[in-house]
Parts: sequence; C-alpha cells; structure tokens
Amino acid sequence: MMGAQSCFVGVGVLGYDSSNSIQFRSSSRSRPAYRLSCRSSCHNPKKANFVMKFESDQEPKLKMKQESSQDTKFSWNMLMSAYVPLVIAPSIWTSLIVNGCFYILGLVKGQSMLTTAGYNHAFVLGILLWAAMGFPGWILCVTFLLLGSKVTKIGYDIKQRENTLEKRQGRRGPENVWGAAGTSAICSMMILGLPYILPLLPLNEPLAWIPYAKHMLQVAYVASISTKLADTGASEIGKAYGRTTYLITSLKQVPRGTEGAVSLEGTVAGIFGSVLMAVLALSVGLIYPREIPIIVIASFIATTSESVIGASIQESMQLSNEFVNFIMTVIGALVGGLMWMALN
Repeated sequence: MMGAQSCFVGVGVLGYDSSNSIQFRSSSRSRPAYRLSCRSSCHNPKKANFVMKFESDQEPKLKMKQESSQDTKFSWNMLMSAYVPLVIAPSIWTSLIVNGCFYILGLVKGQSMLTTAGYNHAFVLGILLWAAMGFPGWILCVTFLLLGSKVTKIGYDIKQRENTLEKRQGRRGPENVWGAAGTSAICSMMILGLPYILPLLPLNEPLAWIPYAKHMLQVAYVASISTKLADTGASEIGKAYGRTTYLITSLKQVPRGTEGAVSLEGTVAGIFGSVLMAVLALSVGLIYPREIPIIVIASFIATTSESVIGASIQESMQLSNEFVNFIMTVIGALVGGLMWMALN
C-alpha cells in the first residue's frame, strides 16, 4: 500500500494504513467501531494473502470484530455503501473550498492565460483534480498551464510574421481546457469512482485493489499531462526555431506550422517537456523514479500519433485541433497505463 491513507467526515473514518488494515471508526457514540484486518507480506494486491471469513458461498459476508467484542456481519454492498460517501464527500468539499479561494483570487488580481469562459471551465477541472489526487494532482496541472502559456509566447515576433500564432494570442478557451485536460478529468473521475467500479469486477477483495488501481490511473494522468506539454513545446519551438520541417507521413519538406510537420528542434523540445513533467510529478509524489521512462515513452508515442493524424486525416475529416489534442492525450494515458500494468 502506498503509505497511510484515511478519510475524515462527521460520521466516521474509513481508511487503510501501512499495516494493511482497513478500519472504520464512527465518531457517533451510538455507532460502534469496526476493524477489518488483512495480513499481507507484499504491496501487490494480486499476490497478497488476505485472511477473511465468509458467511456463505452465495454472498460473501465479512465477519468483523466489534470493539465491544461482539461479532457484526457486513456484506460487501453494505461496506461499499459506507465507503463511497466517506471517501468522496470530504475530498469534494476540500476541493471546492481551495479552488474557490484561488478562483476568487484570480478574478480579483486578473489573469491573462485564459478567457473568462476558459477560466470558469478550468475551475471545474481543478475541483475534479483536487478531489481525486489532492494537491499533487492539482499543482501538476496548474504547472502545466503556466509552462504551456509561457512556451506559447516563445518566438512571438517570428510566429506573428509567419502567421503561425495561436488564436486569441495564446489565451485558452473552454475548448482548449478540455482538449488539453479532458483526459485528466476522466482519470480523476475514475479515481473517485473506484469504490463503485471495482466491486463490479471479478475480484475477491475489491477494496484491496484501490491503491493499486489509483496509482495506475495517476501514472495515466501524468502521461496525459506530459503528452500535452510535449506537444505544446514541440509545436511552439518548431514553429519559431525549426530550421527544416518535414511532413511525418511522407518526409516531404513543408513550411513551418504545417499540420503534421516535425522538426529536430521541436522534437527535442517535446522530449524535454515530457521529462520535465515526469520529474515534477515525481517531486510531488504522483509517480516513482522507475516510472519516468514510462511517461517519456508514452508521451513520445502519443505526440508522434498526433503528428500522423494531423498529416493524414485531420483536414479531410475536418477535425479541430482541440479534438486531435484530446485524442493524443487519451493515447498518452492509455500507453502509460498499459505499460505500467505490463511492468507491474
């Protein structure tokens, strides 16, 4: 398990700690406290040896010891119905308060990175990210937004002269927010929904898989964000400083700014961007050092796929840049998550 974790609300506490115990303690005097302990010698739920008692073969009912020494029996459904609101409710409220404060601060001080509509949509995205992954997931996306905005302004005069500037002078609207971070929102919602999703799967101990599944989704999230910064860096640096640009599908030399065009300078900038985001994710505890290559490889595969889409079908199918960006981040998340699962 990845460290001590617990959730606090007015009615009680449910969490799992480093001793591999799942505990529920009620704050109400009329409600007893329960503890479900599982003995495990490793961190991988697939290999863990859990000690549980079942009431019957038809519906597994766990036998828990009450602190008053009386036995109380709960089914998985009853346990999950208690678990879900305990996990989701406090994180949502904390997220609303924190993001609300930053939202008001941005309105008061003013900001130039997003349009008004884009700012409102980013507020919703921030709520999801903080609720699912706390400060680490939230600050990684904020850092991406800041870095992406700065990179967009690199070589401004050159891109203005060659008419390759981003629309609205780089200010992001709602379509940009969800095109870049829609996959991040999906990962966040899946993390919040794990207590609902896992019991539907053929798993013997669904609760024990939550830390495992959450970390896989965190890796996918980091891969999606790294993919988008890599794409932004490759595109903006390539448009400003790419000496020679080639269409990725035919290797034919084309003007800078052409959809599907790649350059050495842009490619190097993209790889640097993905490494930077992976290191930042490591610094806030979202991933482990051994997972940095996964993030970089997933980002490279996804950005290359985006270039292929741009050079082949984007114009003929009239796909917007924002939709192509969303597809690209989905590819990055899927490749990152699947690579992590294959190696773990």
